Amino acid sequence: MSAASPTKAQEDRLRRVLSLGLKACTTRQKSLNGSFCFLSKPMPHTRRYKTWWNTDAEVQGQAIRAIQAFVSACKGRVQTIEKILLDDIISALEGLLKVAPEQLQSLAADITADILATSGSVFLGSRVQGLCASLVQLFSYTRSSSSCAVALRIMINDASKLSTNLDEKDFWAILKEGNILDIVRNRLQAHAVFDGEGVPAYVSLAELCTAILHWRSMERFNLGSNVKFRKCILHHARSSNEAVCCAALRLYAALALCGGVALLQIQDTEDLCRCLVANTEVSKSSNVRTEAFHLLSVLSRSINLGTYLSETVADTICTNINKTIMEQPLLSNTRWTPKTEKKLMEVVQAAKGLAYLPGSHHHSIGKTELTTSISALLLELYDIGSISYPKATKYDKMFAPHLWDALSWIFIYAPAENEEAYRRISQQDGLLSKLINFAW
Repeated sequence: MSAASPTKAQEDRLRRVLSLGLKACTTRQKSLNGSFCFLSKPMPHTRRYKTWWNTDAEVQGQAIRAIQAFVSACKGRVQTIEKILLDDIISALEGLLKVAPEQLQSLAADITADILATSGSVFLGSRVQGLCASLVQLFSYTRSSSSCAVALRIMINDASKLSTNLDEKDFWAILKEGNILDIVRNRLQAHAVFDGEGVPAYVSLAELCTAILHWRSMERFNLGSNVKFRKCILHHARSSNEAVCCAALRLYAALALCGGVALLQIQDTEDLCRCLVANTEVSKSSNVRTEAFHLLSVLSRSINLGTYLSETVADTICTNINKTIMEQPLLSNTRWTPKTEKKLMEVVQAAKGLAYLPGSHHHSIGKTELTTSISALLLELYDIGSISYPKATKYDKMFAPHLWDALSWIFIYAPAENEEAYRRISQQDGLLSKLINFAW
């Protein structure tokens, strides 16, 4: 047995401790409030699993510590655990999440999140239902368990893959019964200080909320129409803490996927513009700028964002887009990292989104010479010679269509006073003339 695998002694101890608390399960499943629930898809196979019944705190502590040691020894290889033993571990966690003292419940939630992060929800099959119900129950009354939020987010992200074991309607019914969205909203609004444990707590809540909004699109307007909530998230999106800022920007962008919410968001024009300008500055970290450009591109798709921007704000944002595009390392020297690719994709999408619709912001696009940076990036994707070919087919497929679209819309919607300038650029500018010749 390899050093990374659990020892025989660890396995024996785990089995012995679990035997002290597990028993054959009852034939009916209760909902969180004690009433019996009825699922749209009958799942009789859930009845054959054991349930945890032991309320002795010492036995509970021994069980959790034994599970933790065993799972840690299986790190990254949870799938190798014997099926019967894994079922017993999940059964124990389901019960311990409900009945153990709060400190032990938090540890049980940590272990559950670790198992899900390692193996994914799909691997657990039909066990997801009971585990989800236990996590929801714990999450609904404890404010300290970030791991519950992490575990539920993983399940939600896997929701579409779980349909053979848990109908999405039933999954959402469990979350709804626990008032998850209301609880998340209230806790996010209550967060004011971000230091110590407050940061992971906020981030886990924001990411859980974002996952729900991506999964359940009809909830976006219900949540986004709450003025206090919108303003709260927008305030957090300007936090000096990078993790908090990025989580808030992702959540605000998820709300903006609903056109009705985007129209409400733009009513906070001054605060929104401050947020976009500040977080797209080159002085900000790559992660913050990536999320800020993502928000910009989502807003541009949902509404004609450019028409709501003042000239100064539009100039600054276009300048920031320009600088971000131009700062990328040359492909002839290096290949871009995944982090660079992601940031570049978001800024290219933002440029395309702004250029897509007419408006006064096209004056800013012309003033900041965005066409030059877009042309330079396009040419960077290719070796231009007698025979032209992509330096990397991957980048050609990823970026080129969006860059060509952006250039097209810029020229289509060029303001009258910019037409002559664009015509002169197309004739004289080395980059653009090369690009035109290449396109022919």
